[in-house]
Amino acid sequence: MWCIEAFENTMYELNDSNTWSVVAAPGYNWLDTIGGYGYGVPGLFDRAGRLWITEGSDNFYFCAAGVYSFTPFNSIQGRVFYDTNGNGIADAGEHGFTAANIVQSTNGYYSNTDTAGRYAVVYIDSAISHTITAAVPPYYHLTTPASYTVAPTDSACCHDFGVRADGNIQDLRISAVSSTAIVGYPTVIWLDYQNVGTLTMSDTITYTYDTTLRYTTAWPAPSVVSGHTLSWSYQALAPLSTRGIMIEFALDPDPTLTGDTLLSTATIGPLVSDSTPADNAYLHQQIVTSAFDPNLKTVSPADGIAPGKNLTYTIHFQNTGTAPAINIVVYDTLDANLDPATFKLLGSSHPVSVLLTGKGILIFTFSNIQLPDSAADQAASNGFVQFSISVSAPLHQPTATIANTASIVFDFNPPVQTNTAVASFYPAGIVTLPAGDRGQLQVMPNPAINSITISTTGDARDGMISLYDVTGKALWQTIVIGKYTTLDLQGFAAGIYMIRMHYPDGRTASCRLVKL
Repeated sequence: MWCIEAFENTMYELNDSNTWSVVAAPGYNWLDTIGGYGYGVPGLFDRAGRLWITEGSDNFYFCAAGVYSFTPFNSIQGRVFYDTNGNGIADAGEHGFTAANIVQSTNGYYSNTDTAGRYAVVYIDSAISHTITAAVPPYYHLTTPASYTVAPTDSACCHDFGVRADGNIQDLRISAVSSTAIVGYPTVIWLDYQNVGTLTMSDTITYTYDTTLRYTTAWPAPSVVSGHTLSWSYQALAPLSTRGIMIEFALDPDPTLTGDTLLSTATIGPLVSDSTPADNAYLHQQIVTSAFDPNLKTVSPADGIAPGKNLTYTIHFQNTGTAPAINIVVYDTLDANLDPATFKLLGSSHPVSVLLTGKGILIFTFSNIQLPDSAADQAASNGFVQFSISVSAPLHQPTATIANTASIVFDFNPPVQTNTAVASFYPAGIVTLPAGDRGQLQVMPNPAINSITISTTGDARDGMISLYDVTGKALWQTIVIGKYTTLDLQGFAAGIYMIRMHYPDGRTASCRLVKL
């Protein structure tokens, strides 16, 4: 049984070999995601049975159910497995490794492993050899060759990679994502906690929330509620696994709250012996608003980016229709300055499957999500997916940016496009601190672990905020676009720093920051 989704200016055919062909209407020329041009380009299916084609920057897909065929030798397949005994052989009982990204360096195509550790890299040219490499997360190493070169005369199947842990390493992390805080409406907080080490862990999670919020319920329910702090015990969190907690709060219908910043803190234990204790705590910030676009994409940090710098993207969505959404698919074509091999899924509001394909196309599928509409349940009608990825190319111009836009499909409705999330580059250099300060600024929290919020007084728009070390060297700068500015402190060493605000009228203000 076959199904397709029709799009304007396109015709569809099914040939005798059960492979879709896509024929552009007169005046239209299609480009598929793996580089083929022209009319009547053969359909190339991904691991989930979808046929991908793009026109410009817009993503389209065609569903297929049943039997379909690949063009001969148009993909390289294999498996990444957890090599328990380190012998480089996939022995019985050694399960798939789900946290690997596969790079086909000949053409720059990518794939990721599914829940069974399988991957498939699709390509066009069968006349040249292709080299594939596995990128594995920290604390793990390959027990098999780091790469394979596959010639046209070779089999395209079963090029496997074995992975083993470096040792007994404790490394936990936690983060928080929320729906927009709107006066008079409930807001939902999702806590995602991960074990990125190599040891199975058990301990406690706490969330201390802003006093403006009123706690209503959580899934799972906290084991302890004390004042404005909620606590949960987690058990047997396996390496490279992620779990979530959803919390609902009420916000008073007080219009004077609009523009306020709500500050809450999430923590995960144990801290003792953790390899990176800084990411065991997360400062969660929400700006209260009275209106918003529920389908939103954000990036952090939004400035000061550089090669190797990790960016965190969050794609929010909400069902504002009149019935539950059964399936939701989120598409994201990565900016060319991002490195797909460094992609990591950080968390999601609901169970999600992820496909990395082509030259950097991400497909997040929420199957049978049954997301209620906002009229029936405003709080539960929200969802998100969050991932990290690093900057790959140097950005030399002061005005250089990395821009990304996502598209969200609710069942068979037309795609909903998010805003464009922009991260900007600002050069740093040696700066001499000027003498004498006027004006005020506030840094919260201080001392800090993960991030801070800087608030300024007066008209600071278009002014400059800078972070200096004790030698006077500028480590980070950004242009002020509102009253509140956020700085991600991950990547900065513990110590004492100076924050200085340069107002457009020449005034300055400074504050000392302690980074834990």
